[in-house]
Amino acid sequence: MSIKTMLQKRSYLVVLFLILVFLPQLLPSYNFHEENKAYMGIPYNVVDTNNYFSYMQQAREGHFLFTNKFTAEKVPYILFQPVFLPIGWLTALFPAVFVYFAFKFIFLIIFVYLIYKFLKLIVNKNELNVSLFFVLFGSGIGYVYILLNNIGFKKYGSIDYQSSATSSIGLNIAPVNFVISVCLMILIVICYYKFWESKKIMHLVTLSALTLLLGFTHLFDVITLIPAFGIYMLWRLIKKKDDFGAILKYNLIYALIAIIPFIYTYYIFAVDPYFKEWNVQNVLETPKFLHVLFGYFFPLIFALFYFTDKITYRREWKDLEVILFTWMLAGLFLLYAPLNIQRRFIEGLNIPIMILGSLGFTRVLLPKFEKVIKSFAAIKNPKSIAIFSIFILISPTSFYWLYKINSNISPNVEVSDYSVPYYLDKDELEALNWLKENTYSEELVLSAYGIGNYIPRISANRVFLGHWAQTINFEKKKKDVKQFFSANNDSFRKKLIDNYGIDYVYYGVEEKQIGDFKPKDMQKVFENEKITIFKVN
Repeated sequence: MSIKTMLQKRSYLVVLFLILVFLPQLLPSYNFHEENKAYMGIPYNVVDTNNYFSYMQQAREGHFLFTNKFTAEKVPYILFQPVFLPIGWLTALFPAVFVYFAFKFIFLIIFVYLIYKFLKLIVNKNELNVSLFFVLFGSGIGYVYILLNNIGFKKYGSIDYQSSATSSIGLNIAPVNFVISVCLMILIVICYYKFWESKKIMHLVTLSALTLLLGFTHLFDVITLIPAFGIYMLWRLIKKKDDFGAILKYNLIYALIAIIPFIYTYYIFAVDPYFKEWNVQNVLETPKFLHVLFGYFFPLIFALFYFTDKITYRREWKDLEVILFTWMLAGLFLLYAPLNIQRRFIEGLNIPIMILGSLGFTRVLLPKFEKVIKSFAAIKNPKSIAIFSIFILISPTSFYWLYKINSNISPNVEVSDYSVPYYLDKDELEALNWLKENTYSEELVLSAYGIGNYIPRISANRVFLGHWAQTINFEKKKKDVKQFFSANNDSFRKKLIDNYGIDYVYYGVEEKQIGDFKPKDMQKVFENEKITIFKVN
C-alpha cells in the first residue's frame, strides 16, 4: 500500500493529523514581531533541543562522534548519535532549523504511514477508521482536570497533558529523534512478527539493523520491546509454532547484534567519569500511578476489556495481539523500574494502548453501546453516535496540545533549570555570532544559565554552565556563576578561571541581573548596546 493510496483512502484523518502536527511548528514565528527579538525556531523542549543542535554543529565540523559541550570539563568525543549525523551534514547547505524540521516533517509522514501499515496487519477492514482515529488522536482525561482547574478546583495530575510522549499529536512538539525512535519501534515490531511468520533471513537482517539504529538513538525503547518479544517467544513455544532450537538459534543471532548498543552505552554512562556524572544528574522520575492511569484512561480501560473478553471466552489470540499486550505491560512496568530514566519508557507506549483500546471498543463495547442507545430512542444509526461519543471522550487532550504549544511561547519566558527563552535579543544573537566567527569551538565561555544553553548551539563553544543534566556539578556551578558576577572578589574569579581554563566571559542581559561586573585584568573583545564579551588574558 503506497502513501498515495493511503492518503486517498483515509485522507480526512491523515490530513487532519498532519495539519495538527505541522501547524504548531509554523505558528510561533508569526506570534511576535518586535524588531529587537529573534525567534529561535524551536517551539518546545528548548533546553534539550539546543543540545541536539549542538550535535548538528559538531557533525557539520566533521565529527563522527560527539561530545558534551554543556560543561567546563573537556569531555571526549565518544558519543554516537546516528540521527544527528545526516542532519548536521545537511546544515552545511541549508539553515539548521530548516533541516531539523524537514527531517521531522518527513518522519511524521512516515509515522502515519507506518501506523496505517501496522493497523492493516491487526484490525479488520471495517475497524480501520476507528483504530486509526484512536492511534492518531487518542489520549487520556487530562482535559477534565484542565477544565476543573479553570473553574477553581485544585489541579490534579494526568500525564497526557504533562508529557508529549503520551499521544501521537504530542509528537508535534517532540524532538526529531523521538519521532524517529517511535517509527523505529513500529518497524521493529513489524519485522520481528514477519520474520517469525516467514523465517526469511532478510527480515532478520533488517530487524537487526533497525534495532542497532534504535539502540544507539534511544536504548530505552529497545529495553521496552525485549520483554514483549520474550513473552511472545514463550507463547509461540507453548502453541508449538516453533521448536525451542529454532527460537534459541534465531534469537541468539538477533541478540548478538542488539547487545552492541547495550555494551557501548554501559561503557559510556557507567565507566566514563564525565558521562557517568551526566547520567547521575539525569533523573526523570515517573509521575504517580494514578496520573499515568488518567493519561490513558478510556483507551486503557477498553484494552483491559478486550483482554478480559479474550480470557473469559477463550478466544483465539493473534500473534500481534500478544506482542501488543506484552509491549503495553512491559512499558507500564518499566515506568516504575529502579532506573533514573523511568519517564523515558513512556515513549511509544500509546501505540499498543490505543490499538488495543480500539479493539476493545469496536469488538467488545460497541455492540453494547448500540443496544443502550437503541433502548432510549428509535435512532437509525446508533453505531455512529456511539463512535462519535467515544471520540469526544478520548481526543480533547490531544487537541489541547495545539493550544498549549503556542500559548506557552512568549518573549518574556523566565529562565529556570528546565526552561530558557524561545526568543533571543538581537544583541544577544549578534554576540553569539561574533563568538562563532572569532573563537575556536573548543574554547570555554563562562555565562549565566539561559544564554549558556544557546552558546553551544550557535557558536559551538563549550560553556561553563548550560543544560541542567549535562553540566557536571550543575548546582555548584550555578552558585559559582552567581558568585563570579555578583562578588567583587578577584581571587575567587582568578581561581575559577585557572581551575577550569575559562577563555571568555559573556556579560549580557542575564548576567547584569546578577551583578555589576567590571574586570580589570580582561580584554574587552566585543561590545554592543547590551552585551560585552571579555577575553581572559
